[in-house]
Amino acid sequence: MPNLFNPDFLEFLNDKFYVWGIGAEPSKIEVLTHVDGLTFEDSYQKCVYYDLNTFKVPYVDLEDLIKNKTASGRYKDLADIEQLKKKKG
Repeated sequence: MPNLFNPDFLEFLNDKFYVWGIGAEPSKIEVLTHVDGLTFEDSYQKCVYYDLNTFKVPYVDLEDLIKNKTASGRYKDLADIEQLKKKKG
C-alpha cells in the first residue's frame, strides 16, 4: 500500500499525470486517469471485467475505447480504430 501522505505519491493524484505505466512491453499495464470523449460515470456502467480468479479487473468496453480513440484524434489512435472495428465485426 502506498504512503498516501508521501509528496511523491500525492503528485500523481493531481492532473499533471494522465497515464500511470506499470511493467514493460508486452505485459505493460497503463492506468489512465483522464481520457478524451468519455466520462468515468458513463464508462464505468458499461465496463467489462477480466477475471483473474482472485479478483476482477474492470476495463473500458470496445465501444467506449473507439469513442476515446476518435476523440483523441491522434494518428496512432485513428489507425487503431480500423483494427478495433474489425474485431467488433
